[in-house]
Amino acid sequence: MKRLYSILAQILPVFLTGLAAGYFVFSNRGAPAKGPTHPASAIRTGSAATKVGIPAEARPAWDPKSAMGEIFSKYNGSERVLAFADLLEKTPANRILALIKEASFCPFPATRDAMLQLAYAKWAAEDPQAALAYAKNPAVRDNVGFDPLTKVFEAWAAHHPQDALAAALRMGTMSSRSIAVETVLATWVENGDPLDALAAAKSLPKGLATQNVLTRIYENWSRMDPEAALAAMGQIDNASTRRNVESIILGNLAGVDPSAALTVLRGLPSGQQSASIYADVFLKWSQQDPASAFSALQQLPVGQARVQAVDSVFNSWAQIDPVGALQATESLPPGQERDRAERNSLSALAEADPQVGINYLTNLPQGTNRNSLISNFLNRWADSDPNGALAWADTNAIGSAYNNAIGGILSRMSANDPQAAIDYITNKIPDSNQRDNYLQNTLSTWAQQDSVAAMTWAQSNLNGTVQQTAVNNVLNQMIQSSPTQAVSYVMALPDGPARNNDISRLASQLGVQDTQAALQWVQDLPGDVTDATRRNALQNVINGWVSVDPAAAAAYVKDYAGDPNYDSALTRVASALAQSDSKAALSWAESLPDGTGRDNAISASIRGMATYDAPAAWNYAQNLPDSASSNALLGSIVASWSQTDPGKAADAASSLPDGAARTNAFANIASNWLQLDPAGASQWMTTLPASPERDTAVTRLVQTQAQSDPQTALNWASTIVNDAQRANATRTAVVELARKDPAAATAAAQSANITDAQRTQLLNNINSMQNSTITMLGSSGSGTLIMSGSSSVSIQGNAIVGRNISTSNGISTITTHYADGTSDTTTVSNPTP
Repeated sequence: MKRLYSILAQILPVFLTGLAAGYFVFSNRGAPAKGPTHPASAIRTGSAATKVGIPAEARPAWDPKSAMGEIFSKYNGSERVLAFADLLEKTPANRILALIKEASFCPFPATRDAMLQLAYAKWAAEDPQAALAYAKNPAVRDNVGFDPLTKVFEAWAAHHPQDALAAALRMGTMSSRSIAVETVLATWVENGDPLDALAAAKSLPKGLATQNVLTRIYENWSRMDPEAALAAMGQIDNASTRRNVESIILGNLAGVDPSAALTVLRGLPSGQQSASIYADVFLKWSQQDPASAFSALQQLPVGQARVQAVDSVFNSWAQIDPVGALQATESLPPGQERDRAERNSLSALAEADPQVGINYLTNLPQGTNRNSLISNFLNRWADSDPNGALAWADTNAIGSAYNNAIGGILSRMSANDPQAAIDYITNKIPDSNQRDNYLQNTLSTWAQQDSVAAMTWAQSNLNGTVQQTAVNNVLNQMIQSSPTQAVSYVMALPDGPARNNDISRLASQLGVQDTQAALQWVQDLPGDVTDATRRNALQNVINGWVSVDPAAAAAYVKDYAGDPNYDSALTRVASALAQSDSKAALSWAESLPDGTGRDNAISASIRGMATYDAPAAWNYAQNLPDSASSNALLGSIVASWSQTDPGKAADAASSLPDGAARTNAFANIASNWLQLDPAGASQWMTTLPASPERDTAVTRLVQTQAQSDPQTALNWASTIVNDAQRANATRTAVVELARKDPAAATAAAQSANITDAQRTQLLNNINSMQNSTITMLGSSGSGTLIMSGSSSVSIQGNAIVGRNISTSNGISTITTHYADGTSDTTTVSNPTP
């Protein structure tokens, strides 16, 4: 109900007023007591109409045709919706379809959609099966500004979520099933049953219980009760999904109680305290109370989380009070955080009060940071006043401050006055590559506004390669914005490769904009145009045509036989047709004459079918003659299938003959299954016999799990039969293990089933990872270097815990200290850090 009313409120403010006053209350026919009142049951007979001055005796009778005519003739704007609501109250379920059809004739899209959403909502509440059957019609969905299927499932789920979910699972395509399931579960949560919705989501078939479904459940739940949603996080098995949901919940909690959100965030394990979550929490906090948020962020430890928190606070604070934000930066210590806070505050001042910003900047000490702040400020100033920014920069900015700002200023100036930008570049900036770049960018922007003027200037004022580049860039814009003028320009060029290339480019765009005119143009090309250029132009017209009207292109291409591009044209047309209707594409492909083009078109159609009905595509492809290409097609079907039901895809893939198609199919299954259900994927791999397919699948598992669980990944790597794949997988797992536990990684490398040469290389890699944290002190000096990473935090075995280095005259002495208290010394020349 709330979702529907929010849509109506955006369209009809008077309708919102009535909602707020509680005037719209339909009687809830047969709806269970649990959950909010359905939209269709939210309009009290007569009262809304009376409220906006519609006399009771003037309200229409419930006969759809005559009543809708009366509504259209008597009422305007929101009054039409209110009168329609009265009519809808008196319309029985078996007559709502007639009402929908009449309302569809409303010439005002916003009013029409508001009426229809109410009608679908009531119909779905009273006869959901009938409402769903009608809403499935593509023509019905194409003629309105909302998705009737979504509205039907929302209304159905508000009353009977289990029945609505069962219906959603019966939707014909994978895409429609996914959308319907998400809609039902989201509505279920909003009705106050998040735990029931979560249980239903976890029982969905594989392929539907995706991260998106769980994320939407928790997202809606956390809007109502973020603490309860957070407490139920343990029901999410997938670590990636859990982190994503955790971020959403904390963001919603921060909107209500940012201090509590920060407390929860800081109580999480360190690996889950991502900087992006800190940024979101502090953004919401600073929108409510920037000073309090600033005080809280100052308690954070130094690190990326604090840096992003500073960005969030000052981005928000500067929009509310840029002067106050800028003053607050003075309490930050010099360094990266203060620089970023100043930049954010000054960016807001550049628009709100540039003179205050200029006064602040001119009082800063000379240096790199001052120049950086000035160039950033000028670019922001140029967003609202490019002439003012350019005038100040031309007089006051020098060095890097000027160089880094002038490009952005000219870019913004060229959007408003490209001729002025060109004049400045040609009169003020000396000849250089940078000047040429400014000219090219400005001419491209000018061409978007007036391609003929830009082309005329480039041809009259530039020479050589600079002119050639500029003309090409302007022509690209001219083809987009004024193809007729582009034709005139191209055909006036002298015969040669440049004109041939331009003809082909022009044909592509014309094919999208006006196909018939483009075809005629290609046919009328003058005799000095080569046959190859003519064929390429025709092919490009067809390619553009396919993207906008594949059915018409298909009819044309059937008579295109004999052309060298015939086969590729058929494939492009079939692929485009299959995106909207793969069965129609397949029927068309089968009607083609025998040949490579027909075979490719059939394959393209089947691939399109596999994206939403992989079993049907598989069954059809099974009947194709055996060949390497048919096996490759079956493999691609399996790849699509594994995105929704990897178990069934694996069963199908097991029937493929040995070879590349089978191996690739198993690799795709492993990748997709690991994303959907890592535990299920691992269980599947335990059932596979030793084979190239198993080795490939296990390799994907190692690649996926090595970062989060390197020891388990290492165990899997050891089961790979192929020597080269086992060595690569072992290296992947050991390197990730070395980031957490160098001693364990060293032991694993020493015992791994790899060659001695591979073992030596791997041990060297581990040692290099430890050594890579050394920071050299300069050509002469000394100091203590403490290792970063796990070796300096968790001392295990005889791990390196630190190094001392002294350097003099290019000779360095490095003393390495180990966890057991021992050390050794090495002398090297010109060491590399």
